[in-house]
Amino acid sequence: LVAIDAISSALAKLSSNEDNGGEKLCTALEEGAAVVKELESTFSARWTIESRFPTATKKICCIGTATQNCVSRLQVEVGKLSARVHAVNGLMVEEEREAASPTGQANSSEHNGYNPFDDGSEESTGTENAATAEEAASCSIGVDTTDLVRSSSDAPEKSHNNLSTPECSSEGDRSLQFTVEFLKSRVNELEAERENHMVDLSLLRRKLENLGAKETGDSAQTEIEMLKEVNRERLRTVTDNLQIAQCAMNYYKGECEILLRKYFLCMEEKRVLEETVREMRRELSALTDELASVRRGYDNQLSQMTEHVAELNGKLAGFERERSEQKAPPTPQRSG
Repeated sequence: LVAIDAISSALAKLSSNEDNGGEKLCTALEEGAAVVKELESTFSARWTIESRFPTATKKICCIGTATQNCVSRLQVEVGKLSARVHAVNGLMVEEEREAASPTGQANSSEHNGYNPFDDGSEESTGTENAATAEEAASCSIGVDTTDLVRSSSDAPEKSHNNLSTPECSSEGDRSLQFTVEFLKSRVNELEAERENHMVDLSLLRRKLENLGAKETGDSAQTEIEMLKEVNRERLRTVTDNLQIAQCAMNYYKGECEILLRKYFLCMEEKRVLEETVREMRRELSALTDELASVRRGYDNQLSQMTEHVAELNGKLAGFERERSEQKAPPTPQRSG
């Protein structure tokens, strides 16, 4: 990643118009090439040792081989890019020197040396890049790297068509940056997947180291014992996970039983409350009927008493008239 960042910064410097930009670009590319070379040598040595472990699965071998091929291809491409930039920088310096003299302007096109962006040189370089990419792709076991081959072989052709004129230099820079970013993303993905497998491999390596100090004898028998121990350790892990799952199952089973008991109690209480409500409704209906009958009786009695009072009032009025008639003095009779 450090090398790719250095190359990206170098390409950014290429697009900016600074003094001594070619020298700075060449220096940055040399540093990036050195970092990539060191990375490739370190990874190759490390992978040569790790691929010989008995616990190295086919998937880990495929990932490691693909990563090694990508790093090797990246080293080749960075070296070619550095050589081309050096050649272009030399041509630019030579043109500047010839431009300073009045006689060098007429013969500048005749005395130009090797141009890395000519059609002939690009055809040979593209053929070499394609051959190198196909060889690296054929070395990978079970990993499809044809997309990398196409992108890495097509990028120089696009760059040489775009950089043939000064007006299209920015397009060539973008094409190179796109290629570098693509390789960077692929290396990041492979490194992330490789790190995940390296964690498991480191754990197994520590277990094997602890066992290797105690075991002696035949190498085949030792390997079988190590594999047995690894499998026993995995079995113990699975058993522990199973016990944890069973404990969780028992706990949740007890919780479910408690909830079921609470549910049944609630349903029983609901049934009792429903019976009580029905009983209260029946009592309310009986009381309503009784109240209605009492009201009807009171109404009848009230009507009877009203009639009786009316009769008594009539009789009382008759008595009053009779008394008034009796108390009145008799009228004298007139003689004719």
